[in-house]
Amino acid sequence: SVRLWRSLGFQEIGRVPKAGYLIKKNEATKQANAEEEEEEEFVDAIMFYYSFV
Repeated sequence: SVRLWRSLGFQEIGRVPKAGYLIKKNEATKQANAEEEEEEEFVDAIMFYYSFV
């Protein structure tokens, strides 16, 4: 999605480290009962700018 904002003319003006909490759900293919595993991590937030003037 970052590529989309850049293609629309937005400029990246900053980052906020570890601003968001991301939970990824992965299916465990090794287990027979097909349980879902969750992987958690903090991700950076990107600030974009666009002049409408």
